[in-house]
Amino acid sequence: MSANKTLLLEDMLAAVDPNTVICKADKLDPEKDTKVGVMNDRLKRIYGLHRNFVTKTNEIIRTIKIKKAEHDLAHLKKETDYEEIEKGSCCEEFSKIANETLKNIELNKERLNALDQIFWNTARLDFPELLGKPEIGVREGFSLVWCNKNYLESLEKEAEDIVRLLSLINPARSGFTSNPFGF
Repeated sequence: MSANKTLLLEDMLAAVDPNTVICKADKLDPEKDTKVGVMNDRLKRIYGLHRNFVTKTNEIIRTIKIKKAEHDLAHLKKETDYEEIEKGSCCEEFSKIANETLKNIELNKERLNALDQIFWNTARLDFPELLGKPEIGVREGFSLVWCNKNYLESLEKEAEDIVRLLSLINPARSGFTSNPFGF
């Protein structure tokens, strides 16, 4: 069974043309980014497949929101039980659609997490300069970068300043010692 899933991934990657993948990423910032290279075709395929799943998942979410609004409007026009609509209760037919949609979203989230790990692990293998770096990223033009330590330290200082400011505004937060930004 594992081999079939591998073939499926290989098939999905083979279907992505690296020349048509669009890189939607921030510009390279020389103050914070150290460029180590540009994605090869394999990385572009993984990146493109990930973006395709993001797009599909967003379309699924948008579609179910529209269906939910149409469903609620239909019930309002029929002057059905308003409490049922407010509670988010749905008729059996819509519940089936919603449950199936949630399953698809969860499946796509799992695929996205797996592709994310595959992408970053492959990037680290292809560009050993990324190994051990606390933060790595993609920038415009399919550039792979790692974030400079000084920049990360300045972000941490900014976060500490924000926490101090919040504690002045709201004294109840003055005992707040952990960093809410995960640095």
